[in-house]
Amino acid sequence: MQPNRLLSVLFVLVLATGALAGCMNQTGNQNTGNTKKLIVGSDATFPPMEVYHESNGTFTGFDIDLMREIARVMNYTVEFRNVGWDALPVELSNGNIDVIASSMTITDERKADREFTEPYYLVDQSVMVGKDSGITNVQQLQGKRIAVQGGTTGDLYATNNISGAQVNRFDDYPSAANALVTGAVDAVIMDRPPQVFFASENPSVVVAFDIDTNEPLGFAIKKGRLDLVNQMNDALDQLRADGTLDRLRQKYDL
Repeated sequence: MQPNRLLSVLFVLVLATGALAGCMNQTGNQNTGNTKKLIVGSDATFPPMEVYHESNGTFTGFDIDLMREIARVMNYTVEFRNVGWDALPVELSNGNIDVIASSMTITDERKADREFTEPYYLVDQSVMVGKDSGITNVQQLQGKRIAVQGGTTGDLYATNNISGAQVNRFDDYPSAANALVTGAVDAVIMDRPPQVFFASENPSVVVAFDIDTNEPLGFAIKKGRLDLVNQMNDALDQLRADGTLDRLRQKYDL
């Protein structure tokens, strides 16, 4: 082979190798060019925090907007996937998603098999009841039928703190809330924001009172991915400092 032709072949191989390297981001996902992408899973049935609109395939909500802002600061694109609550940790562990953005409370039990960013919001539990129920405190829930989304901190609270309660576990929050509307249960225990949102659209129910749990919400990341945790924490710090986080809270009345 002539020297000039050999140099040309080597040059093409170098370009091809560089292009292939550029197709991988820091989380291992394939990308186009230099763009990095995060795959974000969410149980998007939880307005105003996360909602999937099946009619047009879009996602909205506080967590969704905040995740988009984090990705922007990190110079990533983001792809959201609607994943059932119970499946989210499995999808994260298997590497099918990079981040869980789903109003997930940071607990010691959960930290055993996943990483968390620093908290981005503190939330209390609340109790939603029929508007004429007369229920105004936790003691009146003893022996009542209580709806929860299974595996949530609302489920844990109802199970561990309300004597004689019949805890009815549902796969998602809308199913639990609608059970109250139909009279199948006496109360729903869940994070305050979605309860307030649901009650605003359903006049037959009210948020009777809050339970002061002061739970820190965080974005969950696969165990051991401290590089991604640190990047996201740095982005969160920037969004706090520049007022973006406060603007998003105001947008969603949080």
